[in-house]
Amino acid sequence: MKRIYSFHSIALTAGGVLLSLLVGACSESKWGPDPSQVRVEKAPDPSVIEVQHPEQFPVVTVEERASADALLVNGVVTPDVNRSVPVLSMAGGRAVEIRTKLGADVKKGQVLLEIDSPDVAAAFSDYQKFRTDELLAQRQYERAKLLYSKGAIAQKDLEVAEDAEQKASVDVQTATLG
Repeated sequence: MKRIYSFHSIALTAGGVLLSLLVGACSESKWGPDPSQVRVEKAPDPSVIEVQHPEQFPVVTVEERASADALLVNGVVTPDVNRSVPVLSMAGGRAVEIRTKLGADVKKGQVLLEIDSPDVAAAFSDYQKFRTDELLAQRQYERAKLLYSKGAIAQKDLEVAEDAEQKASVDVQTATLG
């Protein structure tokens, strides 16, 4: 079935809608709704809690108790790598005295710890032996020069003494730098 709408029927429908909007708008005053129609509700007290089964929560007297300030948790403590600088030792060994604490600020040249190192002990021992060998080689060279000047030894013996003195000097220099 086909419906045909005329201009009059459309105009009447539009007019009715417009009229109902105007009537609805005019029912309220220009200051808002009618004060007799307004209902005020109380806000709930935030310190009061309502529970469904209050018998599960008995009321008890407040009392003071001593407790330890400790929190037992699992975890791993690691240093802040952005604030850490590695400290390298020239020789390995066992730390016998630590002169600073973890997290303390340190300055360049400050002694952080003492190390008992067999490597360092061996190096000092070698240095002392090389110094003694150098002194002996110097005396032998001086004696060889004196004997050569008197014609008591051959030039090759003088050269051997000079070579031994130079080698002993190189050993001391190497141990000093080392």
